[in-house]
This record gives sequence, structure tokens and C-alpha cells, in this order.
Amino acid sequence: MNLNCFKQLYASTFQPESLLSEFWTAFVYDVENSLSAWSAMRKGIEENARSQRKVLKEMFDASFPKSEEDVRQMEAADRELYVRLMDEYPELLAGNTEKYMWFK
Repeated sequence: MNLNCFKQLYASTFQPESLLSEFWTAFVYDVENSLSAWSAMRKGIEENARSQRKVLKEMFDASFPKSEEDVRQMEAADRELYVRLMDEYPELLAGNTEKYMWFK
């Protein structure tokens, strides 16, 4: 898995500007629409982001090195990127806490 690509995808699920662009566009073009429809759209966008995070977390877990020896054989840049990802996004540590120590 390309960790740089993963980081960009995962980070994008936290960026409200890109997630809510469709939401704001719909609001601006349909100001007379009910608040409940507007709220439902926002909830749908946020749920989509949570679903994307869940799938990306599963991908991250599947790509995680299987042993401490595998970590030692990784390129230094890849090891550093794994650590940076887990430091920036602590939710990626769930299920990988013991393995995280392999990088230290």
C-alpha cells in the first residue's frame, strides 16, 4: 500500500471544506428547501466520511507489518511514515498498539 496516498485519502475524510462543498452548494442554490432536508444531507456526508475512514482503517490494518522483523526490513522512510500516521491519527492505533512499539 502506498502510505502517502493512504495519508491523503484518510486526511481528506477530516477536511470539512471538501466534505461539505456539495452540502453548501445545495444550500446556496436551494435556500427555500426545508432545514430538515439540509440537515439530512449534512448527516449523509458525515456518515459517508465515517464509512470511508472505516474502510481505510481496515486497509491500514491489513497492510501493517506482520512481525517486528518485517518492520526492521522496511525502508526507514516507510517506518517513519507509519509512525507519523499513527501519531497524527491515534484512531489508527486501535488494534495495533503493541505493533506500534515495533517502530520505537
